[in-house]
Amino acid sequence: MRFNILALTFLTTLSMIPVCDAATPKKNWDAQLPKAMIDQVDWPAFLDELRDQKLPVTEFVAAARMITLFKDVALREFAYQSLIRLIDRGFAQPVQDLFMSADFVPTGDPNFVDAYYLYKTILNKNRGMETWAKNYTSSISHKDSPKFSFYQAVQAYDKKDYETAENLLQSILKQDLGPENSELIKKSIRTLSRIYFEQKNYGASYSLQKDFLLRLNPIQPADWLEAAWNLYHLDRPSEALGMLYNLESKSGASVGDLEKYALRGMIYRKLCDGESAEKLLVSFDREFGKTLTGLRRGEPLASLPQLMKLNFPGNSEFRQMNALLSGLVTETKKYKTLKKSSQIIARHLSETETRYINRNRRAMMEETMKRAAEKLLMTSEQLRFLQFDVQREKFNPNMVFRPAPAAVTTIEDTAADGFNVRWAQLDDFWRDERNKFRANTVNRCESF
Repeated sequence: MRFNILALTFLTTLSMIPVCDAATPKKNWDAQLPKAMIDQVDWPAFLDELRDQKLPVTEFVAAARMITLFKDVALREFAYQSLIRLIDRGFAQPVQDLFMSADFVPTGDPNFVDAYYLYKTILNKNRGMETWAKNYTSSISHKDSPKFSFYQAVQAYDKKDYETAENLLQSILKQDLGPENSELIKKSIRTLSRIYFEQKNYGASYSLQKDFLLRLNPIQPADWLEAAWNLYHLDRPSEALGMLYNLESKSGASVGDLEKYALRGMIYRKLCDGESAEKLLVSFDREFGKTLTGLRRGEPLASLPQLMKLNFPGNSEFRQMNALLSGLVTETKKYKTLKKSSQIIARHLSETETRYINRNRRAMMEETMKRAAEKLLMTSEQLRFLQFDVQREKFNPNMVFRPAPAAVTTIEDTAADGFNVRWAQLDDFWRDERNKFRANTVNRCESF
């Protein structure tokens, strides 16, 4: 990484930039529920009502509070059943700590029993307690279940045993799984795509994305980014840039990912496209210029809220808390659909959980924003040196002596019911009948 002296000064002094303390909440957070709520409320019926009204965040909070506070084994078991149903439906929140206090023998539905023991296995394995993990694994009765196979595939993937992981995932996808396993199917295909990518089988990886993941509704914006990486390695820059353009849509705007700028820069460098590289830097400064100026002036990090929205591996826990908080705010507006007695409980849970989340956010904010500031400054410096890299790429022997590219046609493909044609828009992107984008690119290395 190259940095000019000024940028190095920013990074060196970053740790000295103060973070303003947020205002102290009017009430301290209290996990306890009013005694009347514990004694008089039919909690299983309440959770069922939340599920029927499609309020998953409130259901998660209620189940977690039941697990934390209640001593009644039957109620705790019901709460764990709700929690596992949420996980199976794709609810993305960390639940490991909630399974730490699970100390009962589950009964009833065999699928729940196996899931319970599986999550206890994962918890103990992640904490290095191998003997306990093996003990819980031995309690799983259906070790050929799709969920257990997926767990084994992830373990193999983590060990870079790609062949075993691929075979396990293929075995899951060959089964006739019902709609209740839709999230498991998505996870399996997404993991298989990443395994192919790790093995540099970019064509197979992109095929899974194009034929399945990118056809989902709603789509996961990260799939656009992963598809763009595959297209980049497949030497299809026009489509890679078009895939990244999807991230500018409303559904992709919340990603806040710096990686898309790095990938666009790599594509422009590969094409020796200095003009586009310069426009990329202008675009980056337009989005992050105010925050970068604040960092260079030494302003308090808390006065730069954009840092909290950046997506990078080091702030996943912070973003999960933000997502939970945002979900509670959204669902609070829907509580009118609940029975009056349920509205009182739901609002109490939402208010106390919001105070709890805000307290934890304040505790994590300083470190999170420091890491985000460092990441943003590093990306900014990378892009500023991009122009030099673009010019240098013209002298790369791999570019100078590579074979001439195949001719580009305007007809993308043909089918029994017609054909798809790409046409130019007013900007730098193309759009076809299937709502995919293409960038109008020129390889300037060849004209050198």
